[in-house]
Parts: sequence; C-alpha cells; structure tokens
Amino acid sequence: MTSTPSSLNGHGFVKSRPNVSKPTEYGNATDFWVEYPNGLVDLSRIAHLPEAAKAHSRLDEQLIHEDKASVPPLIVDKQWEVKADGNRSLRLSRAHTAIVIIDMQKNWGLTEHELTTIPPSLVRGFMKGGKGGFGSELPGSFGRLLMRNQYNSALYGPLQQLYEQGKAAGTDVWIHKNRMSALWGPQSALDLYLQENGITSLLFAGVNADQVPHLAHSRARGGVTRVADDPLV
Repeated sequence: MTSTPSSLNGHGFVKSRPNVSKPTEYGNATDFWVEYPNGLVDLSRIAHLPEAAKAHSRLDEQLIHEDKASVPPLIVDKQWEVKADGNRSLRLSRAHTAIVIIDMQKNWGLTEHELTTIPPSLVRGFMKGGKGGFGSELPGSFGRLLMRNQYNSALYGPLQQLYEQGKAAGTDVWIHKNRMSALWGPQSALDLYLQENGITSLLFAGVNADQVPHLAHSRARGGVTRVADDPLV
C-alpha cells in the first residue's frame, strides 16, 4: 500500500559517515546511485553523473563542494526527496518506488495449496504441543488461522479502510505472504509484483517493520530499502 513518508531513518547509511568530497556514482550502466557533497543521494536512476564531474581531481574538491549547480534540479513530476539522517536526503523515482506497509500477522492469508508447501520448521513453530497451527479452526467467528479471506487474517481496521480507498484509486495492492518474509525467495508474490511493475525502491512501514526479515531480503536482492518513521501523514 502507498502513502507519503514524512521522514526516513536512513537505514543503510551510517550516521557518522562523512559526506563525499566530490560527486560520486556507484553501480553500473542500468543500476546506479549518485551521491553529492551536500548530502543528497540520488537513488532515482534517471541521470548518470556527467563525465566531467567524475574527472575532477582532489584539488577541485572544495570547489565542487561549494558549487550548488553541481546538483541537478529536482524533476518534480518524476522524482521526490525525503530527509534521512543529519543533513542527508534521498531522491527517489516516483514511478519506481513503493511503500510496503507490514501488518506482521495479518499479511499472511494462506491458500489450501500453500498449506502443503510450508517448511516443517515453520509449521511446528506455529503449533503448540503438536496442536493448532496454520489452517486450524479458531474459537468463535475468527475462522481458520491465517487463511485467506478469514476474519483473523483481515487487515487492522483503519488500515483496511485505507487499503480499500487506495484499491479504488488504483494505488494500493494487498499482497499475501506464505513465509515470515514476503521476499523470502524469487518468484514470491511480492517479488513478482515488484519485477512486473519495475519497482526498485521500497520504503517499509508498519508493525515491527524495522525487525522483520523483509529488510535483509530486499537489500540482499539489490533493492533500495528504507524504514519510514512516520509514513501515514
């Protein structure tokens, strides 16, 4: 689901890391970041650093640091900027960025087939004394545990309302997971959605968003990952 973050805590950038002394590009021809001395890190992958800027020697570093024109202007219809730690800010692509809101338990929603493919270690972890677990009947009207379209796996009330609004507007998608992380491997539902829609930057928010394995899995797959401090603003 999507919303606009007010600030990010800059996971992936060490707070004590000094600013670069000259514009620096990382990556390759198609997958790259550009970092500037003023603290801006351009993750939008829209424009490479000009060759002239790459060629500056260390004697020119102070001049580059002071030259505001060395930072390209924000393309408002294609990019947006958010604050990170200290004086650092991130420039993101509007077309290739998504916010992933994690409702830690409710984002499951298993199917009958998936019940037969879940690893035994995970099955055992959700049982107690060999009883209960995925798909078991819960008391009252809560339905089967973490199965799709059951009351116990519905989104948290206000979040469900926001999702319905976003779904109607064509901006929000609810993706069910069948492991602790929705990015546990290639061809998972979330992985396929990101690939099919060309999304390369993810902002994580929600319940225990800074602890769940999504972050590690996303970064291991080469994605840009940040945790939003207060995304629902």
